[in-house]
Amino acid sequence: MTNRYIGLDIAATTGYAFIASSGTTERASNWWERGTTRADKQQKHDILAHAKEHGITHAVCEKPVAFAGSHAHVVLSMATSYGRWLEALDMAGLIVVPCLVAQWQSAMLVVNGKKLRQNDKKEASILVASMLGCTTTDGDVADAVCLASYGTQALAKMEADEELKKAERNMKARVSRANRKARP
Repeated sequence: MTNRYIGLDIAATTGYAFIASSGTTERASNWWERGTTRADKQQKHDILAHAKEHGITHAVCEKPVAFAGSHAHVVLSMATSYGRWLEALDMAGLIVVPCLVAQWQSAMLVVNGKKLRQNDKKEASILVASMLGCTTTDGDVADAVCLASYGTQALAKMEADEELKKAERNMKARVSRANRKARP
């Protein structure tokens, strides 16, 4: 089974995007299902159900991060939206692949081997989304397109991180057993 991804740029107004058809021969924006919705609306459940009808298996979600100087109400709002989406994704049966903004932007906002150094990251996302076949002027939708396209890399990173954590736990267990055996 092939993994297929929906990208979610989670905030008070969340951008979403996924490829609805194969999109193998033509690069037309009509094969991207995309838009925005609020986390507190029923519409998110309908979007996820529609995505599942198109074979979507994973959701690549931008994890909320509090930056220095962030206002508490902004951080709380982002965390609330993220929690509502995680609940909806769980109910829909989609596998969540969380990623940090710095991870996907450093991988996706690249053209001809050069990172896009535009002051406005949303403009860079819109440019990359158009290169991926999605014409949009909405920065949240463009970010979601980039997140969906980053899905395979995000999943590989998540699985590698889980393997590393598993190895660390196994090493700690071995050390603990060795210490118990060494005691008189």
